[in-house]
Amino acid sequence: MNTSFIKKQVAGLFESVDESFFNEFLLNAEIVEHNIGSYIFHQDSTEKVLYIILTGRVRIIKKDNKGFSILGDVASGQPLGEFSFFSDEPRTASAVAMRKTSLLKLKESDYITLIQSYPNIGQKFSAFVYNRLKSNFAGLNKINAPKNISVIILNHFENYDKLIDQILIELNFSGIATNVYYHDSFANKENSNVLNKIDEHEGINFLVCDETDMEWSSHCLMYSDSIIIASDFNSSKELLPIEKSLKIYESSILNQKKYLLLVHSNNAKLPVRTFEWLESRNVDLHIHLRQNNGKDLRRFCRIITHRAVGLTLGGGGTKGFAHLGAVRALSEAGIEIDFIGGTSAGALYGMIMGLIDFDFEKALEISMYSDKMKTLSTKLTFPIISLLSSKRITNFLEEIFGEADLEDIWYNSYCVSTNYTDSILHIHNKGKAWKQISASIALPGIFPPVIINNKIHIDGGVMDNLPIDNMTTYPVSQIIAIALSPMKTEELKIDELPTIWALLWDKMRGKKLYDLPGIPTLLVTTGLINSRQKQMQTNSGASLYLELDLEGIKMLDGSKWKEMIEMGYQQMKVYLVNKNTENPNTVRENLSLSPF
Repeated sequence: MNTSFIKKQVAGLFESVDESFFNEFLLNAEIVEHNIGSYIFHQDSTEKVLYIILTGRVRIIKKDNKGFSILGDVASGQPLGEFSFFSDEPRTASAVAMRKTSLLKLKESDYITLIQSYPNIGQKFSAFVYNRLKSNFAGLNKINAPKNISVIILNHFENYDKLIDQILIELNFSGIATNVYYHDSFANKENSNVLNKIDEHEGINFLVCDETDMEWSSHCLMYSDSIIIASDFNSSKELLPIEKSLKIYESSILNQKKYLLLVHSNNAKLPVRTFEWLESRNVDLHIHLRQNNGKDLRRFCRIITHRAVGLTLGGGGTKGFAHLGAVRALSEAGIEIDFIGGTSAGALYGMIMGLIDFDFEKALEISMYSDKMKTLSTKLTFPIISLLSSKRITNFLEEIFGEADLEDIWYNSYCVSTNYTDSILHIHNKGKAWKQISASIALPGIFPPVIINNKIHIDGGVMDNLPIDNMTTYPVSQIIAIALSPMKTEELKIDELPTIWALLWDKMRGKKLYDLPGIPTLLVTTGLINSRQKQMQTNSGASLYLELDLEGIKMLDGSKWKEMIEMGYQQMKVYLVNKNTENPNTVRENLSLSPF
């Protein structure tokens, strides 16, 4: 291997290296090669060896009692196994070559010899390891996006080649060099040699596959970091021969991420029965995309390159109207959303925005309709399991969402509830939208619980009122989190509670002497206390975090919906100015929210 190339890879880790260090480094290190699927090291092994990847790509896989999970990919020019090397702990995960990979292998004794001669090099490398560790703790997919992406075309749907051209243009426009290869791109050349060669190209390689050349398609899957299965949404949902032959959905040591791209016409209505596409396809994510829709195209490109933007909305009763205004301000700033997650009110308004494709005029119409129906009015019921009836809000949800499933919403969406039966947080990302949202907003003691799959579910805010953690499981590089201010209770000027008769008289005369929280407020606030502590711990995981100040707004009073929307809108506008957010219309795909 060319020594100048090796020096370049080593210099990237140590900032710069002089000739004497490099020569001694090469004398102590060993070049090793691994083929696709070969283990470089195994989880729990105790070898004291440091690796530096020269060419190729390595996937880090962790095994636990639930099976295998992908922790990330490591590309050329990066160290491998450094944490175990420095910590004297066993390997916490396994490393598998995603394609033919060359590495420098350095034993502990040889590393110590080098550092004794060049102590400043050790300091630089330690700083590199520390910074990468900080990035890992952030939990975001900011690095190691896929390089080789196989695109399997099903049914040769209309204009698929035009769509690929649009993707190519969009990615290149956003600063990501992208190459597209078909089975006939390299005449009279071995597929394996070709694929090894294109791995040296800068940027992303799209490897387009179909049933025309199964040998090419099979090789592409072996060399891919992720797989996109693309089809017209209205075509047959049955598994096709190419899917079966390539065994796309079977478990593999390579554990590539698999995305199902469902293509719609430009003027398509909301999809229906998306779950039928997913029943026989084990994919990590499905993506709805309308042809010739710029917003959908940009969203798709951000997702597949791990630069997506996730929006997480917190709970807070009727204060959730403020989310509509805050997100409108984000939209006007040019910030496009790719994933939506929420709790309680955040689930309700987040899912509504995803349903209507962030059409804020429609959002106002829905808000007005909600107020007209008195959806969140305090209609009492016989207090066996709750103070209030959920009939009005259930009718409202059924009318807005109809038979739509969460899988049908244009944007991948989830909401959370508290599984009361099993005492765990439940993530809802499939099933009837109105039902899942009903579970997320079932404030304990206020609204009746919701039964899903024979389990009792109550408001998600009991356990997590701002579900940021789950958003990190998506291919996002930025998370925007919007919380709603909790109820503020002023200190009282009394030492003990007044009698019931004194409270009744205080209420009847209209001029309150005792400013005490009522039963609904007490139930809501106490139910969120523990979740509030978690929110304070997890908000650091967001790129942009704003807690809207809605002082004076009650949690179960929807009459001030216009005022709340305006408060959310104005506060987010001010916040974005103060944070000096760059205009994403200028750096559209980078979506840099800086400086944070």
